[in-house]
Amino acid sequence: MNNKKQTSSIHVVLKTLQYIFPAAWKFRKSYFFLFSFQTFIVALQPFVDIFFIPLIITELTKGSSANFKYTLTLASIMILGNLILNYLASVLDISLQKYDDTFQNWASLTCSEKCMDMDFYLTEDKNALDQIEKARQGMQWYSGGVHGITKTFFSIISNFIKLIGVIFVIASKAPLLLIVTIIIILLSAGIQQYLNKIEFASYKNMSSVNRIFWYFLFNISDFQYAKDIRLYGSTGMMVNKTLQAINKMLDIWRTLARKQNLPYHLLGIISVIRDFLTYFYLGFLTLTKVISIGVFQQLLTSASVVHFSLQGIIKGVQEIVQKSSYAYEFVKFMEYPSAMVKGTMKPESKINSIEFKHVSFSYPGSEKKVLKDISLKITEGEHLSIVG
Repeated sequence: MNNKKQTSSIHVVLKTLQYIFPAAWKFRKSYFFLFSFQTFIVALQPFVDIFFIPLIITELTKGSSANFKYTLTLASIMILGNLILNYLASVLDISLQKYDDTFQNWASLTCSEKCMDMDFYLTEDKNALDQIEKARQGMQWYSGGVHGITKTFFSIISNFIKLIGVIFVIASKAPLLLIVTIIIILLSAGIQQYLNKIEFASYKNMSSVNRIFWYFLFNISDFQYAKDIRLYGSTGMMVNKTLQAINKMLDIWRTLARKQNLPYHLLGIISVIRDFLTYFYLGFLTLTKVISIGVFQQLLTSASVVHFSLQGIIKGVQEIVQKSSYAYEFVKFMEYPSAMVKGTMKPESKINSIEFKHVSFSYPGSEKKVLKDISLKITEGEHLSIVG
């Protein structure tokens, strides 16, 4: 069962990425080049402190023999390096964020075009209508759209680069710290996976309720329907339906919050345990003269980078699975069949009459027969019109 779920998740992620990445590349090739450069900058940021801080502290602990000019030079280079990298990362992030509107507009336009393109019978199919809402919410809201998924994808890469670098630093000086950090991260990942699972379950329950909510609160309440609402005295009905939808949505959010309460508390406790073990172990190594104060600070910074990088990778993988699950609803909607071409065949010879025998019809999703066992014959020159 687990293997099937994993295969399904991989399939969903691959199908989603195969759909949105070519679309993003088609719109803006520069988008990926900017993201690649930002990934490199973000991955490089922590290594400035990891390299320079131990050198500065070691020099300062020499006391009167410390070289003030050398220390000041190291500090200046470190500060300048951090300023440049932070500035570049910030500018690139703002530049990339601007693409989000382009991709959101593309998703809205593509979804609208598909609604116009699909066969008419689907406009009265409840499952199709729910799928439209899932596609709209999944691509624009829950997943963060093309930009949200792409950002998560590149964050995994940057965290992986950082992790590889700091592992060498810690493994050479305090390997036990690396083991403890990995165990703590795996515990956190298990809890985060549970949180993602219940959030996605809530999203699936929300789609049909949200469609009704939007219909009554925004579509029907438009001023163009004001005359009809007054004419049929339907104000009370609309208010009641809207309140019912709101209450259903609140019930879903309330249930989600209750389920999230304990896991979030556990994540906080695990974080405290991680900090305690890190400081205790490094403090012990420093007091026993195994490492210097400068190396203590270097390992402390490295341990923090390992924690957040490994956590970022695991959380990023979980997020991209979760976001792809949302956006996959958009991909599935795009796979709906287009309108069937009708009326292209020409009769081979002149037809004097058309006869229908025992014809029944019901709307999609309904068992009620609108037409039942109808038989009729239309001769040349006669016309048939069915209204309803």
